[in-house]
Amino acid sequence: MPKKKALEEEKPKQIGPFDILKLMFVNRPEFWKIPDSILAKNYFIINERMSIQFPMQAAVFNHLKINPAEVVKCWTEFVQKKGYNSVPGFVFIQGKKKAADTNLEKKKRYPEKTISEYAWHLGVSSKDLKFAMSLYPIQVANEIDAWEKQKQELEKIKTMSLAAMKRGASEDVAEENTLDELRQDGVF
Repeated sequence: MPKKKALEEEKPKQIGPFDILKLMFVNRPEFWKIPDSILAKNYFIINERMSIQFPMQAAVFNHLKINPAEVVKCWTEFVQKKGYNSVPGFVFIQGKKKAADTNLEKKKRYPEKTISEYAWHLGVSSKDLKFAMSLYPIQVANEIDAWEKQKQELEKIKTMSLAAMKRGASEDVAEENTLDELRQDGVF
């Protein structure tokens, strides 16, 4: 047992790109202690993350014959001059793959009948609606949900109106005249 603990203590802790990014923004004296070889290994991801907020500067650093460790050091100086004292949110934005996975989870599945009815309501083909759902799944799902809710409310109103008509027909003929007026106005 003591031999394993001794081996674990001798191993230096690997510093990843997000550790380096945190040091760049928060603890600059510790950042300068990181060897150039580690900075060079993590150059690509650091430059990619910085390109989210500073795309033009990152594009300049994307040359083949540039020293990657010096680029990371340059980014540190740049963010220091910009006045960053904490890690900004743009560093931790989801990647394309992870964002696509979360979008798949958020997609709702609708029966073919619902899709065709909503497409008919919009005056487009079902194929066009499915294409829109693939491009904007959340927005189209919200629209379909709102449309279905509206449709259910209309069904409730129709049911209540029919029940009221049946009651009113047996009770009073005057109410029947009111219903005829409502029909003429286009309510039924």
